Amino acid sequence: GGGGGGGGGEPLDEHLEDQSKKKKAKKIEEAELHRDLLHIAILLVISGAVVALNLLGMLVTIPGIRGSITPQFFTIGEIQKLAVTLSTYTEQHFVRMLTVQVLLGTWVQTFIIPGATVLNILAGNNFGMAGG
Repeated sequence: GGGGGGGGGEPLDEHLEDQSKKKKAKKIEEAELHRDLLHIAILLVISGAVVALNLLGMLVTIPGIRGSITPQFFTIGEIQKLAVTLSTYTEQHFVRMLTVQVLLGTWVQTFIIPGATVLNILAGNNFGMAGG
């Protein structure tokens, strides 16, 4: 009878070991997930800052754009004027506008931020059918 009791203890010990290993694996997995989420958050902040600085730099250098951002900014006439201004600026500073467009587009797509349609419309306006 004593040998049977010892045999019954081994599977219990193995079961406890398996549970312990599963708990450790789960903790490691959670730690890795937290680390990955932190990396994504840092990437979002850094890339957002790069995009914002590029946009700010672009807005500061486009002639006449600072005075045109008003409550009436979203009227059809104002949007048409802005489209002409951006097209002219793009002709003069093609590489800079292309860089801003690519950075902003990549950022919006990467972090699934709404606005991709507006960016596509802007690209079509700024770079034409072939380039946009």
